[in-house]
Amino acid sequence: MAAMRRLQPAESRGHEGSFVQQLVGARPNDELLERIFEGWRDLRRGAVKKLNAAFYGGREDSLDPGQLDVLEVISSRASWRMRPLALTMHLDASSVTRSIDRLEADGLVTRVATASDGRGVQVRATKKGRDACREIAPRRLAAMRETLSNMPLWEVEELARLLEKLVSGVNAYAARLETADDDWSPPTN
Repeated sequence: MAAMRRLQPAESRGHEGSFVQQLVGARPNDELLERIFEGWRDLRRGAVKKLNAAFYGGREDSLDPGQLDVLEVISSRASWRMRPLALTMHLDASSVTRSIDRLEADGLVTRVATASDGRGVQVRATKKGRDACREIAPRRLAAMRETLSNMPLWEVEELARLLEKLVSGVNAYAARLETADDDWSPPTN
């Protein structure tokens, strides 16, 4: 699998410059970027569908990962107004509303009028919703533990750090795209 290849010294790949130069301050070349994208794409494909069943339950009535994400965020505090929830989830309001509709139909959340003005809507997790989050958390941890069992602790710590950094970079790029005027071309610098 392409995503499993290791970074090799530049001389062995036919590129000029030292291996240390590549690691310190150099920009990744197209081949390296493609390897990262292939790994990312592989994560989205087949194996993740099976892992999602382990994380979230494989029953027909199981929540999909996106709905569970929304439920977990809702369960993290007493109540949420819809706009802050959508912003926190990095989703548009209609996507959050669709998730809330399903969660409410399943009895996992409830909508209530905002106490301060009565016009707004807040969403709250029900006891059933909070229980669902508590049930899934240990299963997800067990699946992650098994998934990462072939890695020493220092690699798991490094993976966590790098994933956090990747998410930050993806969020920053997405924010730039949101503010661009129909210019969806990638930055050239």
